[in-house]
Amino acid sequence: MLKTRSSSIIEDGIKPGVTVQSFYNGFFRDYPLPLPPLATQQAIVAEIEAEQALVAANRELIARFEKKIQATLARVWGEDEPALGEKRR
Repeated sequence: MLKTRSSSIIEDGIKPGVTVQSFYNGFFRDYPLPLPPLATQQAIVAEIEAEQALVAANRELIARFEKKIQATLARVWGEDEPALGEKRR
């Protein structure tokens, strides 16, 4: 919908200027933007939240595997495991 009105939006909103074109202050604040139905918005939010949960779970999994890798390397190389938060030398 906005794409079909793009030329009129630009025509109505641009301030005249010689060097840099810009929009009038507050033009977009006062411009009505169409929103999808509430059910569609809620579905979008639910999808984003589900993906955020997956990302968080993957971060936790990565941290667990990093600890396992460190422990395995320490065992293989005969080193003591570093204390939590301590870096290897």
